[in-house]
Amino acid sequence: MAIIEFFYDIQCPWAYIASRKIKLVAQRTNATVKYTPVLLGGIYQAVNAPQDVMSPAKKRLTSASLARTVDKYKVPLNFHPNHPVRTVNALRLLHAVDQTYRPQLTDALYHEYWVKNSDISSEKTLLEVVKSLNFPFKVSPSVFQDPKYQNALRDETSRVVELGAPGVPYFQVRKDEKDKNGPVFWGQDRTMFVEASVLALQAGLDPLDWEKTPNLASILESRVKQPMPNVAKGRKLTFYFDFSSPWAYIGFTQLWRFKALGCEIEYVPVVVGPLFQAVGTPAIPLNVMSESKRRCLLEDMTNWTRFWRAIMKQAGHDEREVDKNIHVNWPDNFPIRSIAALRVAQLNPAIIDCIYKAAWVNNVNLSDKAVFIKLLNDNGFDGEALVKQADENKDNVKERMFENNKRAIQAGCCGVPCYQVDGGEVLFGQDQYHVIEDSLTASAKL
Repeated sequence: MAIIEFFYDIQCPWAYIASRKIKLVAQRTNATVKYTPVLLGGIYQAVNAPQDVMSPAKKRLTSASLARTVDKYKVPLNFHPNHPVRTVNALRLLHAVDQTYRPQLTDALYHEYWVKNSDISSEKTLLEVVKSLNFPFKVSPSVFQDPKYQNALRDETSRVVELGAPGVPYFQVRKDEKDKNGPVFWGQDRTMFVEASVLALQAGLDPLDWEKTPNLASILESRVKQPMPNVAKGRKLTFYFDFSSPWAYIGFTQLWRFKALGCEIEYVPVVVGPLFQAVGTPAIPLNVMSESKRRCLLEDMTNWTRFWRAIMKQAGHDEREVDKNIHVNWPDNFPIRSIAALRVAQLNPAIIDCIYKAAWVNNVNLSDKAVFIKLLNDNGFDGEALVKQADENKDNVKERMFENNKRAIQAGCCGVPCYQVDGGEVLFGQDQYHVIEDSLTASAKL
């Protein structure tokens, strides 16, 4: 039976959400969940994570995402007025309870923190919680100072850091207790990858062989698992993008999902450097992350392209084209100077596809004019004419780029890709595909 190890801290709202979602994964797959409490602050200290580097715009979008998530998954949550509350005693207490009772105690502690807003730093409060659960054993106040549980918490925190965790929730999927090399995933919104890996193991496959995992679309977080033609006819999806972003490229490759629903796609090219500057984000976010987080995000990028390749092949897309294009090859010239290509894209959006593939699959230097012209010519466009028109500011493409950036900033974008359905709230990140699909299919009868 597959094992899902769940690393968590009571202090983290995303881990609280994950604690509920991972139960559903286990129920659907008959996997065993192993609960492993770790100290989030200890992880941050170990990986030298820079603190409070999130721009105000991203904080707003993250808060909105949290609100949407708890609403979608019906998670009761009242943000603690004294957050973050010290949880070290709660985590030691959890280590004093074996796996038989740990899930129940975990749920109770999350409820105390995120629903009742109790002071779970208090030993008295913690002991009362244990007593209320009517376990067939008693817990002594000495448990909080017991070196055995202090060391257990310290050791497990060190272990999850060694596994690559930049934070919680963090998961490892293993085929059995002896397996120490199973894939790892970070974030409550990656429980989909956890489930895919469990299903692969159950099918006798490598846990990351998702292409051969049967009916992978069934684990998509959208309410509609397969496109419903014309259900979104008359709706509009705005797509903010820059050729310099690999995440925007991945998002671009999945616009087919929304087109299949019948909606119109509005392409809004922006220059992400000035956008970052305007909202207070570092020019190259990867450069200010901890090494652990950087590695994790790059692996996450690989997982997303792996997942989308599998989804597209199972949906009937040309396998050779999928294998060729649904992955990311980091370019030699990074950051990509994309302004000229973005201006040309405004003149003819049909070229967006070949430019993205050139930048993130074929390692083409978009800032080299001769190379860029050849790229356009090779893909059936008049490269010389398009570049000349952009240089001469045809249709005011230069001013329109400024207006696009202004529009993105006013809308609340913090980076790319960003999306808006019918001009509504901004959604940041290609992983918001299910929010977009749920909005576009809200009127559909299932």
